[in-house]
Amino acid sequence: LMDAYQVEEAELAMAESEGRVTIEVVTEQSDTSCMNGGNRHRVMQTFWAVQNFTNTKIVSRPYRGWNGGGVDITGDKPDVEIANYLLAVIRKAMDDGYTQYKKETVGVGRGAKAAFQQAMAHRISERLGDMKREADKERQDAANGVSKDNLKIADEKLDSSTALVMIDIAK
Repeated sequence: LMDAYQVEEAELAMAESEGRVTIEVVTEQSDTSCMNGGNRHRVMQTFWAVQNFTNTKIVSRPYRGWNGGGVDITGDKPDVEIANYLLAVIRKAMDDGYTQYKKETVGVGRGAKAAFQQAMAHRISERLGDMKREADKERQDAANGVSKDNLKIADEKLDSSTALVMIDIAK
């Protein structure tokens, strides 16, 4: 957004120090449990990709019985909300995906769930990384003023990005 609106980081810092702009950094507990009974859920393997994609920090709390094993997400409030939403969607997709796989596949073994969800976590992490790199490249190209036509295309892509859609939903 800073690139799209030609705002420099120094200008933002100055505006924040003068009280004209406030950046709300929050830490929230995720609604998504990362435990299955006493076992860690494979959604934890996507933490790095989700925090990189949303510019947040995700930290799991130690497991202490049925009430433990939660997740704390720290960052700008809209980014935290997006990260929390992504974790919930990813966990649900992993659980539902395995359930569907098990229905469609004959002779599913004992380690199949872990292997299925581990592969799914790997693929989701790869895709989030690809999306982050694509968005960073588009912003860099737009900031460098590649060309008017390319800049228009980059602006259209920025306007349709997931982050902007999620912020609109959050509002």
